[in-house]
Amino acid sequence: MEIVSVQLEEDVILPPVTGVRADSDDLAIGTQEFAPGQTMQHHYHRTYREVVVVQSGRITLEIDDQALVLGPGDKCVIAIGSVHGVRNDTDEPAVLTYLKVPFDPDDTIPVER
Repeated sequence: MEIVSVQLEEDVILPPVTGVRADSDDLAIGTQEFAPGQTMQHHYHRTYREVVVVQSGRITLEIDDQALVLGPGDKCVIAIGSVHGVRNDTDEPAVLTYLKVPFDPDDTIPVER
């Protein structure tokens, strides 16, 4: 498992628009809001990597055996095959933007934890 930091250019703006997703043949980009206490089931992808950028609030991103607490502006690349899940352990909502490349809408494999 490899966690890679992504450096975004200063003029790149990723607006925190909750619940929006745009898909193409090989790309999905969207935002998702996590209410306080909300979690996303652990899962992995066989064919695509995922970039996560926190827009507001704080999330805990679990990747394989690591738990990363990410806040506004923090970003992470989740490698192909890495088991990951998200949770909001705070009292405030959190919004993240994700990018999935090359996207396959049928490639999300749930994992029991």
